[in-house]
Amino acid sequence: MNEHLEVKELLPLAASGALDASERRRVLQHLAECARCAAEERQWGSLASALAGAPRSQAPAGLAERTRARMLAALDERTERRWNNAVLAGLLLLGWSMGLPALALLRLVRGDLPASLDIDAAGLLAWLAASTVFAWITAGVAVLLIGNRRETVWRNL
Repeated sequence: MNEHLEVKELLPLAASGALDASERRRVLQHLAECARCAAEERQWGSLASALAGAPRSQAPAGLAERTRARMLAALDERTERRWNNAVLAGLLLLGWSMGLPALALLRLVRGDLPASLDIDAAGLLAWLAASTVFAWITAGVAVLLIGNRRETVWRNL
């Protein structure tokens, strides 16, 4: 990029007083030699003056505190969601891990424990499917209860 284009990019910053001393000297030196850039710098200067005189709005009282409270609430929700997911995963694993011992216990109660040592694939798959469906139904109920609780908490904020 040549000197003219580099200085031209600095003109808005020069008009607003945002340049350091060395950049300001560089721009002033170029403006002394280039009438087009000097005219453009005057336009930027008048715009900067007009903007400096414009009223400045103030942030509403308590905005920072409300924003902070919302961010903390979102962080709490995220943490709670992670905990709930971990609990649901644990319950699901517990349901699955209890399925096989429950099948063996059921067979023991019925009196055919030696048969439980033989692997009946169809019966095992049926039991696993039933226990999986039961675990998913239990997890679904837990999700509904957790969601209802979260909705109640958000209404109270």
